[in-house]
Amino acid sequence: MHHNIVHPFGALCAKLLKRCEFLQTLMQVKQGGCPPPHRATGFAAACVDSCHRDAECPAQKKCCSNDCGHTCQSPQDLYKGECDTPAWTICEEPLTSGKDL
Repeated sequence: MHHNIVHPFGALCAKLLKRCEFLQTLMQVKQGGCPPPHRATGFAAACVDSCHRDAECPAQKKCCSNDCGHTCQSPQDLYKGECDTPAWTICEEPLTSGKDL
C-alpha cells in the first residue's frame, strides 16, 4: 500500500523558498540601466567578458554589454528618491504572523 506523506511544514517551506528566490533576484539585478554600448570607454570598452551578472560587479556598478563583451559599468537613470512602499509589501502576498502559513 502506498501512502502520500505530507510534511507538516511543507506549505511553509514552499512559501519561504519562493520569497528567498524573489529576494535573491532583487540582489542580483542592481538599480539603473546600462549606458549605450557605444559610450563605453577605457576598460569598460574592452572586448572581454569580465562579468556575467550585476552581482559580480562592485558597489552600484552593473554588468553591461559594450557590443564586444560585458564589463562592470556605472549605471544611468538611478532612482534617487525614497522608497514609498514598505519593504514587507514587495512580495506578491503580504507577510503574515504565521497562522496563514
